Amino acid sequence: MTRLIRAIFATIMLTTSTLASAIPITFDTLSDLEAVTTQFPGLTFSGATVLTAGISLNEFEFPPVSGDKVVFDEFGLIEVLFDTPVFSVSGLFTYTAGLSAAAFDLSNSLLDTDTSGFFNNLALSGEAGSSPNELLSLSSALGISRVTFEGDPFGGSFTLDQFDFSPLDTPVPEPSVLIITLLALLILVVMRSKWLRYHKVKFMLAFGVAVLTTAPSYAVQRVESVVATPALVFVDTPTTVRFAARVAPDDNLIPASVRLLQVQEDGRLTVAATMFDDGSNGDSIAGDLVFTTEFGVLVATPSVLKYRVSVAYRGSMRRTLSETALVRTDLEPFFSPTPDEKLVISEGAEFAVDEVLVSLIDGEDITTAQSLAASQAGEVVGFAPTANLYQLRVASSTIEALDLIIDALLIDPRVVMAIRNYTTDSVLEPEAANNDAQALPAINNSAYEQIRAFDAWDLLFDIGHSFSPVVVGVLDRGFQRHGEFSGVAFTPGSTRSDVGWAAKPECSTGSKDHGTAVAGVIGAGNKGGSGGAFETNGVLGGVTDASADGSSVPYKLDTRRMGGSFMENQTLVSRMVNAGAKVINMSFGASRKSALPVDTVIVFLNPGAPAGTAATLATLVGGTVLRSGTTRVKLKVNATTEAQTQAHVATLQAQATVASARSERKCFGVSNFDFNALTNFYQRRFSAHPDVMFVVAAGNSSLAVSDAVPANINADNVLTVGASNELADPETAGVADFTNTGAGVDIAAPGVSVYAPTDFTAPLDAADYRRVDGTSFSSPITAGALGLMLATDGALEVEQLRKILLATATKNAGVNTISGKIVDLGAAIEFLLVPVDVFMVVDTSGSFGDDLASFRAEATSLVDELDDSGLNIHIGLAQFEDYPITPWGGSTDRAYNRVLDIQSIEDGSGAKPIINSINALGIRSGNDIRESQLVALFQGATGAGQTVAGHGGANIPAGKGATFRNSPVASLEPIRIMILWTDASFHVKNDSNSDLEPIIGYPGPTFAETITALKNKGIKVIGIGAGSGAINDLRQVVLGTETLAPEEGVNCDSDAAIEIPEGQPIVCPISSSGSGIGEAIFNTVIAVVKS
Repeated sequence: MTRLIRAIFATIMLTTSTLASAIPITFDTLSDLEAVTTQFPGLTFSGATVLTAGISLNEFEFPPVSGDKVVFDEFGLIEVLFDTPVFSVSGLFTYTAGLSAAAFDLSNSLLDTDTSGFFNNLALSGEAGSSPNELLSLSSALGISRVTFEGDPFGGSFTLDQFDFSPLDTPVPEPSVLIITLLALLILVVMRSKWLRYHKVKFMLAFGVAVLTTAPSYAVQRVESVVATPALVFVDTPTTVRFAARVAPDDNLIPASVRLLQVQEDGRLTVAATMFDDGSNGDSIAGDLVFTTEFGVLVATPSVLKYRVSVAYRGSMRRTLSETALVRTDLEPFFSPTPDEKLVISEGAEFAVDEVLVSLIDGEDITTAQSLAASQAGEVVGFAPTANLYQLRVASSTIEALDLIIDALLIDPRVVMAIRNYTTDSVLEPEAANNDAQALPAINNSAYEQIRAFDAWDLLFDIGHSFSPVVVGVLDRGFQRHGEFSGVAFTPGSTRSDVGWAAKPECSTGSKDHGTAVAGVIGAGNKGGSGGAFETNGVLGGVTDASADGSSVPYKLDTRRMGGSFMENQTLVSRMVNAGAKVINMSFGASRKSALPVDTVIVFLNPGAPAGTAATLATLVGGTVLRSGTTRVKLKVNATTEAQTQAHVATLQAQATVASARSERKCFGVSNFDFNALTNFYQRRFSAHPDVMFVVAAGNSSLAVSDAVPANINADNVLTVGASNELADPETAGVADFTNTGAGVDIAAPGVSVYAPTDFTAPLDAADYRRVDGTSFSSPITAGALGLMLATDGALEVEQLRKILLATATKNAGVNTISGKIVDLGAAIEFLLVPVDVFMVVDTSGSFGDDLASFRAEATSLVDELDDSGLNIHIGLAQFEDYPITPWGGSTDRAYNRVLDIQSIEDGSGAKPIINSINALGIRSGNDIRESQLVALFQGATGAGQTVAGHGGANIPAGKGATFRNSPVASLEPIRIMILWTDASFHVKNDSNSDLEPIIGYPGPTFAETITALKNKGIKVIGIGAGSGAINDLRQVVLGTETLAPEEGVNCDSDAAIEIPEGQPIVCPISSSGSGIGEAIFNTVIAVVKS
């Protein structure tokens, strides 16, 4: 019936009986994204999901009438069932496609219909004359038991608000009323055009030709980055945090829509504040697409606060959400300096005689630490909250008493570590092997060429990549302000130099620029030379002009001068972690004294020492030159005892060309007791920060790395870096002659003749740069590479960083003693940027019914594996049975159906449409034994479509192939993969069908035609099947597209065995694990970027 007929009929019925008042249904009591089912008594909803204004709903286009919540058609149709029949139903609708409503009785007979007045009534971009929240209503005195509301059959096209219904009271009409009713029915003739419009809308929806609004492209419509400043808030300290979100340019952006959301502990999102790009509320530059707000934070307990940014676009129902930005809240770290009179020395190691560092198990806090301190007549004087580490000052005046207290504390089950509070300089040394002064024109590119840094930067600049903010921490000594760091965000107060220490005055190096060089290798601004964006030092030096917080440099070097004690150092690490550092470089260490040779001496030369000085000094002590540089020499002297070596040290020290000389064993070595204590300390410290990657220098004493600490720590968040030599070619580079070696080295990086900024005197000139040697510089090259990976993809986690860096490294047997792998930054960045598109093609014929559950589990696992891989991955889905032509297929079968085109795994709201699509697949017929696999592959690759003469139901529409991405630059070739799941043999062109009149052959392509189509698009096919027929046919296609197992082979089911050796076609059984297939795709991409 039309609206007018319904109105007349309703008026008539009202003259004969009294109807109950309308009952309103409000969705404001429900949670965001909650599915509406039976929350309202007497009603059962299906297909309706809640959206909340400012969070998931674009209220600028789909404004709620009251409250902040509406429901939308998530799956294509909203249906409401009534336990008791009702008289009328109405609601307010905002839509992007023509909308139809229908009412049915208990026997499913159609009672009433209504249609929208337009095809689009959005508030900002709707049709002329339309307005949002259009009323649609249905009524029938016969009693409505079910109503449906349908827009786009694929869903996501309308919102419903203020849903009302009126209960039914059964009336008994008077005869005169019946006459009026009959007369009123004549109006149907007049309203026939509206009836036709209803059916026209239904027809257009059925055939997918309704006017639809283009869905947002999340590759364009996105929040690029979110920065919170400060990212650390201390407990009980009111703090104003500035949030800044950089939004990608888009003509459909609604500037007034940007909201800061807080993620609650249960995952719910709440609106915290509106963000601005108008120069107010902390915004620096109006109109630069950096939206900001200032928001007060006050917390009473340590926690991690999570925030996201929500943005709305014209024409879109769902809002786009950013990644999560974190604000850490913690107790403020503190420590107490040790008075000099409390320092004692044992076997060369210096420590406080009355202090213990105690680490507690998870769940124990400062109250426990205070209790432990009191048990030893002491107090807590220091605390590093990120490590749950405490500095206790106890009642002890001798080393023996201190060790007894440590033993007593270790008995307590709440204590996981208790050690002496060592002074840093008495047990740790910078891992620098040599400093060679060089003039600026003699810039040495070899170290940066060896890791392919220039290739990485060429690619990033070619595609105009937008960087994410990144913080790299540096714990070192000898930092100076340097011209190279102009514009680079340094942590204030990190510029002190080092002059030696009390425990070993004869070991002082006078070093004042080690930290400067280390920090420079990571992130110098590349000011020297020709002034290009990336030159010869500072791996992060080109990361500029993309910071969400409005600064010009979105990377920060959090440089912290190593403190006087281990406790002070740990508070520095805590501060770096709290400041957002995900990578921390440590270019220092200690060696086990018993592993060091007794006869080696390190000599530091005075400036201007003539050529040949090293040989002269070696002759003087009856020794040989092990390593020579312009400022530092390593000699082997004629000695068999430490006393003899010390005598030679005195002789060398007396020479005019020598600034200082020292015994390597005395100055670098620590006792077994102290070595074990240091190992325990660093093992606990690294494990306390699992979300931070610690990059550690392997050491320069030509020892087994197991005899160096902290390089000996084996953990997932620790990378120990050995030094390769100065050759620019990573495939021929060798091992530096000084580096520590062994199985504990994770990766190698250049450590010889590394060009870096060092001791600085204004103005900036050639004298401010040197070539430096040592694993001290291999380590920051690696840390810089990890930092650039994070700047390229800010969502990478520690596990991904490690896996990608090691997998993309250059394999080189010449460096087997230091892992056999050299950092390849070019390959790592290419891995992160190369478009990888995976199109899953699934058999949904009858025989696959017993495999469907396995497919869903495997495919879901695969999606999760790829989502966590760090790849630039998009995924789509198609299904097939066969042509709906007897005997090949049943009447509802399809030879090919694209379920979901290739797209990001997560959409703008954080949901994963691919998972929903996988779970929604159902089984059809397929009829005979063979199926339309080749048709599906051909159509997925080409989107050509097909017309089957005389069998219109078998036609395949054109333009429904997989939309594979193209590369933004020619040098970045996209990777395209189809994964075919099936348990049936393949139908091929002209298969006979004698049941048809006239007899026709099977209308699908041949193997050769399919393989040619796939190869023309650069598509690789991975097969997953069951049954010999399916496996054989899969192998033919997979082999034809040259999809062969990489060097590592393929482990289909993630067990200990490799099922597919290198060079064989990748065809796995249906019992495979998704993670196994995901690993195969990961390794396939590695093989491509390394080729």
